[in-house]
Amino acid sequence: MELRHIHSFLSLAKNLSFSRTAQLVHLTQPALSLQIQALEKEIGVTLFERNRRKTILTPAGLAFQREVAGGVNQLDQAVQKRPSSREGQIGRCPTRLCLNGWNTHSAKADPGISSNQSPRGVLAA
Repeated sequence: MELRHIHSFLSLAKNLSFSRTAQLVHLTQPALSLQIQALEKEIGVTLFERNRRKTILTPAGLAFQREVAGGVNQLDQAVQKRPSSREGQIGRCPTRLCLNGWNTHSAKADPGISSNQSPRGVLAA
């Protein structure tokens, strides 16, 4: 599951418009549709009922929206509050979530930040 798919889902759930959401997330409508279809396939539920006139969240979509919105907000806050060794602050990565490039970025840009992840992005024991 990719974080960008979750962000696209949350934007679509808020706007309920593929065209508007595609503009907001800088995708074409077909690309956005493919992202949503891939997400639905991965989690095994239909998130939206869609036809030519309207797009609405299914009950499963509404439940998924509630579940992932809090996690994404926490992740965004953690990234924004991440201590910076360049400013003389040494810290520990506030999340155990595995994000592509997080370790690489942390090790190169902020050597004072440690995490619970191995260099390959797998959680360390």
